[in-house]
Amino acid sequence: MKEENEELRPKKKMIKGDPDLPEYYNVREAYPMCQPEVLDQGMCGSCWAFSSSAVLSDRFCMRSEGKIDVTLSPQDMVNCDFENFGCNGGYMVPAIDFLITEGVTHKGCMDYTG
Repeated sequence: MKEENEELRPKKKMIKGDPDLPEYYNVREAYPMCQPEVLDQGMCGSCWAFSSSAVLSDRFCMRSEGKIDVTLSPQDMVNCDFENFGCNGGYMVPAIDFLITEGVTHKGCMDYTG
């Protein structure tokens, strides 16, 4: 059933996107040397630390084309990022800010305990 005055509504334009973007892209195929270790946060609400440290780990690996392949420590962030709330949650913006201003050690130096 056609709505009343439907012809008066503005028509949506098809979003075409960038023609230079590939139809298919899989980062695992583009960077096979950068396969991160799967970590388990357990019952701790530290997803903010896991995700932000993983983002930086991935960027290091991709930018260096696999020469820097390190798993950064979410535990370091849980212990030391006081702008977030440890196992009680946190936010990405302060977590990324912590990585920029303070840095983080690798998982081998400070393994996850929750």
